[in-house]
Amino acid sequence: MKSIFLILTLVLISGVFAQDRPRVLIIGDSIYNEPSRKVSDILKNRAVVNYSDQGYNSTSALANFDKLLLGKKWDLIHFNFGFNDIMYKDPSIRSVRAMHKDTGGIRVCSEEQYEKNLRALVRRFQKTGAKVIWAETTPITGSNGILYAGDEVRFNKIAAKVMKENNVSVNYMYAHGLASHKEMPRGHGKTFNYKNGLPLHPPIVKSIVRELNLAKAVKGPVKTFIFIGDNTTVGQGIIANVKKPKSGRPGTLDELVLNPKTNASYKHLIDSQGNWVTRNDVWVDWFQRTSGELSIGFGERNNMIGPEVGFGHCIGNHFDQQVLLIKPNLKSVLSDKNFFRPKHGSFDTLIKQIKSTTANIDYNFPDYTDKTGSEISGVVICYNINEKDLKQYAANLNQLITKLRQEFQNPELPIVIVGSGEASSKKLINIQQSVAKSPLIKFVDTRSFWPDKSKSPDKSPDRLFGNAESFYKIGHEAAEAMKLLCK
Repeated sequence: MKSIFLILTLVLISGVFAQDRPRVLIIGDSIYNEPSRKVSDILKNRAVVNYSDQGYNSTSALANFDKLLLGKKWDLIHFNFGFNDIMYKDPSIRSVRAMHKDTGGIRVCSEEQYEKNLRALVRRFQKTGAKVIWAETTPITGSNGILYAGDEVRFNKIAAKVMKENNVSVNYMYAHGLASHKEMPRGHGKTFNYKNGLPLHPPIVKSIVRELNLAKAVKGPVKTFIFIGDNTTVGQGIIANVKKPKSGRPGTLDELVLNPKTNASYKHLIDSQGNWVTRNDVWVDWFQRTSGELSIGFGERNNMIGPEVGFGHCIGNHFDQQVLLIKPNLKSVLSDKNFFRPKHGSFDTLIKQIKSTTANIDYNFPDYTDKTGSEISGVVICYNINEKDLKQYAANLNQLITKLRQEFQNPELPIVIVGSGEASSKKLINIQQSVAKSPLIKFVDTRSFWPDKSKSPDKSPDRLFGNAESFYKIGHEAAEAMKLLCK
């Protein structure tokens, strides 16, 4: 079991070095826009990441070099120039305006000029004192008259030669791009679209972490816990100020950590500077929504929490290994008659999301390696608020548990059922308690956590009136129950 001293040490170390984070600049065309935001989010506690997209090709980048660097000094520059160099443009104007090759368009940059430009750019980047990473141009999978498949291969060979001669690290984005296109459904991925394939940020994150030696030790196998459910799982516990707790609004997480009447039980959520704590020994992955080290902001919006906060702190203190909390992205009720419909039902979607996350943990958590390993350690089921057909609910709850244990090949997979907190749901609670009589299943009674509407920041009972304490306590008690099952 982890000691409180260790947790506080990790938090203090994180705070001490927060001001000394290396500065990273990602340079590339619009294809790097979204990945750069993801990189910034993943590395927010280790590096300050900025993105520069001036729509430049290698020639215009040289002409506007200072503007390209945003007028700042960088510790690492990750750059690519490719699509804007090999595209065809209108030859009658100096600026770049795309024009089909068959109607007179000419390539923006010749192969000879491209090599010359890259050499000059590398010299200037290295002269700034920054470490430099070259990102290969990603694949063009379909010619469209403006871009032609195969041109990027030749230009990448030119770049490879330049980078080797100048000892510049290479991020092999081309191979990652090929793998991404293989994952796309038919009809997608023409030219250079990656929206429906693998995310582009993982190799960028890994190359930055490797070059700046930012990797942290992870003790495995990673203990993975899955949250399945409705609004309770999603989480609408309100935070007044996401940067630093701000008192004055009853029922918010801020009030819990600042109010003298309650802060003794919640002071571990803020650090010595009064900021929200981040735990690097507990990861959270909300499928295709957000991911990162445990802190606030993993609820419905970034100013909300769900049960993951209470659960993560409690279970994180219990295990020596790294902990991963997975929140699948589902919008359903368990009493849906089509919940287990083959291929298109919620259960199949749930399993696909879980397997996608566990197979690619390193996508969002770069410290993870295959040697670390992971294991499904338990499931928390929070279906209770919007269930109407109780007969179907009972049948589906039993079937859900059976299928989960079959899917993960563990007949003793620990299951925690979070009870309904509404007093009018006694029949539903009876169902949940009855199911929990089976081996390695525990029921968590949350009726005492039901919030006082007059002391909560929201008016909707479906959101537990936005009361952060209710969401925290639900997560904490679920973790206490899970600890007993995981002995």
